[in-house]
Amino acid sequence: MRIAIASSTYYRACLPWERDCRSYYGSEAYHAILAWALSHEHEVIFFAPAGSSLIGTTYYYNYSQESDVFTLTGLRLEEFDADVFIDMTATAQTVPLLAYYTDIPYLAFRNGYNAYTYPVMGKERNYVVISKTNQKEFAKAGFRSEVCYYGIPDFYSSGRDEDAAILNAYNLEPKSYYLFLNRPHKHKGIYTFLEIVEALPAYKFVMSWGVTSQEHIREAENVLKTATERGLLEKNLKYIPLPLNPQHHRVKRALLRNAKALVIPLHPEYIEGFGLVQAEAIAAGTPLLTWGQESQKELWKEGRDAYFVNEYRVSAFIKALQELNASIDTFKPKCEYTVERSVNSWLELIKKVINGELSLIHI
Repeated sequence: MRIAIASSTYYRACLPWERDCRSYYGSEAYHAILAWALSHEHEVIFFAPAGSSLIGTTYYYNYSQESDVFTLTGLRLEEFDADVFIDMTATAQTVPLLAYYTDIPYLAFRNGYNAYTYPVMGKERNYVVISKTNQKEFAKAGFRSEVCYYGIPDFYSSGRDEDAAILNAYNLEPKSYYLFLNRPHKHKGIYTFLEIVEALPAYKFVMSWGVTSQEHIREAENVLKTATERGLLEKNLKYIPLPLNPQHHRVKRALLRNAKALVIPLHPEYIEGFGLVQAEAIAAGTPLLTWGQESQKELWKEGRDAYFVNEYRVSAFIKALQELNASIDTFKPKCEYTVERSVNSWLELIKKVINGELSLIHI
């Protein structure tokens, strides 16, 4: 098959294990991983911002000029003669319109629970979402969808020989700290995390992220200000900014693998569709402590992969962390969401759409 994939509207899409990788956001990394895996047996054209991985036949573009993207993508599609177009862009405007005018079957991949809000002119939406929880949210808005879970590469269970040097650089000992590694936003539970840190002075904690957008930088500054005002950075909390260079994913992997547990107290206002960092931690052999919302219970097995907190109070998280600390050796995390599983799901769906066996239509 000839498969066209359009990645993010802004961030680079790179393979995490590449030595020159400069992609710092998980969703875009997954776009590159999917394109790379599909290219082993199929012809792939990959539309991605400059600096992304060279996968199959890659065409770079500057999304700041939407009209140029439309023209360029349309020309390349004509040359490539794609059988299907997978839309992984942030707003999903360009790709469906191109599919409409070129009559190419397309699939619109959404990685957020409310991403159905983007309109499309005169064209059925073929939605693909990342969990059954997302699927339910889309159904509430009147849309049918199919589920293709993210796939986590072997990268997160490899490279152990690199860990010691990375930990030494940050003055960390293996399995000595609890880790928050995610976007520093209240929806991801960062402020609840800080309250946990403050309440457990005998425990060691690390918070880490790598941000590039102005919005995310402002969020990070607010979190650091709060942590500083409470004196946490002088006590039991260490802040490690993930490097914005090719070492990014290797540092991230070492921090995840050597944490006692990943602590992500997701806020009840926020619906986590999947949680790539959670999956990466579990693939690295590190258990998860999180708010027991529906998607997390769908994805992870309690007692093996995760400890779920079912009452959203700081005191409940504190008690849960103390209980987890006492039973940490009983957890045997295993990530079942492999790249192979994800690719097989996509191929099955693509074939059904191309053959007219499946039409994901507006209800």
